[in-house]
Amino acid sequence: MQPYNEPPSYTVPPASSNLPARYVGNQKDMMAFIAMVAGAGLLATSCIPGFSCILPIFALVGGIIGLRGADQAVDPNRTRTYSWVAIISGALILLFFIAIAVFYGAIIIAAFQEAANQEF
Repeated sequence: MQPYNEPPSYTVPPASSNLPARYVGNQKDMMAFIAMVAGAGLLATSCIPGFSCILPIFALVGGIIGLRGADQAVDPNRTRTYSWVAIISGALILLFFIAIAVFYGAIIIAAFQEAANQEF
């Protein structure tokens, strides 16, 4: 048993170890990854006002940029997958927001027409 005031002993691997990197990528890979995180995170944070209006556009634009530059990426298949996830999730949420806006607009127009038809 070690004395109470000494830190536990452990060994740190050398800096020049032959362990593979967790994530290897260039600017194109990172753009697709960030766009995918924005698109997938959008599904979880879609009820935060203001923030949720910008994220689908960022996911769409970032996904398109990542998809266009996938040939220059370190792992083109991974970059394409990330880009498509970003594009699809961003487009779905953007279409949902547009449908909600059209629905609310139709309700407001119907309310105005009903009010115009009533006699006071």
